Amino acid sequence: DAGVLRLPEAGDDPPTLLAGDDSGRIYAAGRAQSWRVAGDEVRRCDVGGEALAVDDEGGVVLATGGELVGIDFEPVGCARRFRLDEEGLRLRGRFAAFAGGRLWVAPLRVGPDRLLTAYEPDGRKAPVQLGKEGERDPIVRTRALLGDQRSLAVVDAHARRLRFFAADGSRRGSIDLLRLLDLPLPWVAGATRSREGVAFLAVGHERGERSGLFEGLLFRVQGL
Repeated sequence: DAGVLRLPEAGDDPPTLLAGDDSGRIYAAGRAQSWRVAGDEVRRCDVGGEALAVDDEGGVVLATGGELVGIDFEPVGCARRFRLDEEGLRLRGRFAAFAGGRLWVAPLRVGPDRLLTAYEPDGRKAPVQLGKEGERDPIVRTRALLGDQRSLAVVDAHARRLRFFAADGSRRGSIDLLRLLDLPLPWVAGATRSREGVAFLAVGHERGERSGLFEGLLFRVQGL
């Protein structure tokens, strides 16, 4: 039913991140806290972040500053499954998604020292990275990561491409967002994908050439 659900103790730290799992539970996170919503039940945790990823079983990982924290929500509070603090992770803590049972974390901009990095569920770094120097058609500016059990999709906002990788990191192809969205210069601000393979892209663009009029659009894309 339609209505408003107030998150407890949000205060001056309102949620800026949203995600869901295959059981229909909703997760929200602010800078210093997070919540899990299941029906009318709301659970809160004193861990927040700048990136939020949820696996199919409801395991949650938050990236903030220079660390990754894996948590499980409990009836009161939450339990930390792992905490990973490594040099350089601050550059890779902007976007995160689970794909093929691994957690992928991406920077805003990819480069030789800022790669998309994969981690195992226990926080160990996996032996695969994306964005290495010299790659053909490299990722330029990550805006969202979309993952499932078989693949990882990277929304490259600067290059206006949707890039696909297998769960092991091998390339599977890409889609030209200019042709897909039929817009002259779209800017994808965010994206999410359902378990049925339907993606939703939040897109901004200027209406007409140098008009100064901008609008936001939501696209529903099937078959991903």
